[in-house]
Amino acid sequence: MNTPFDRRLTVRLAAALILWLAAEPARPASQPEKLRVSATRKTVASRQGPRQQLPHASGRVDENEVVYRFEIQRVTPDVPDDLRVRYLVVIQGALGNLRAGTMKEEELVLSGSRPVTFETEPVTLRRVEWNRTGPGSGELRETAYGWAIRITDPEGRILLEKCQPKDIEPQLERLMNEARRAAPPPMRPARESSR
Repeated sequence: MNTPFDRRLTVRLAAALILWLAAEPARPASQPEKLRVSATRKTVASRQGPRQQLPHASGRVDENEVVYRFEIQRVTPDVPDDLRVRYLVVIQGALGNLRAGTMKEEELVLSGSRPVTFETEPVTLRRVEWNRTGPGSGELRETAYGWAIRITDPEGRILLEKCQPKDIEPQLERLMNEARRAAPPPMRPARESSR
């Protein structure tokens, strides 16, 4: 039955659908993946600090040096051979805060569809362990939380940008700025003295 109520309801539903579709953000068309990136973490060195004795407690600081090994592979033929890679290793502090571990930029050359691998600079993770007489033993530990990588072509166009895990993304700019501030200044060439 086609009553005035049914027509008004149909018009209202159609108008609501149109408004909803207009308010829905446009989703970008997913671009095909041009590069494939994977990373594995490995410990390259471990140091166990000496146990320190205090009157009512003892403690020790251990360190592990960790690197990520990245593997980058061309998926589509339109990716140039020469690439610029910037990576950031992210550390989770003992209290849960994220901080920059190391950031570096490197140049890579792809050859066909064979993967290219490289390792990051090592980052040092500390573990502090303590024992007190009576209750109160424990430890604080830093962990390698994840990484971020940006790959560009020789003209600077971004071909791939990826964070692992994805929750690094909202803090990425802060972490990169932190890494830039912590990096040593570049070496200047020595000046020749004019005599």
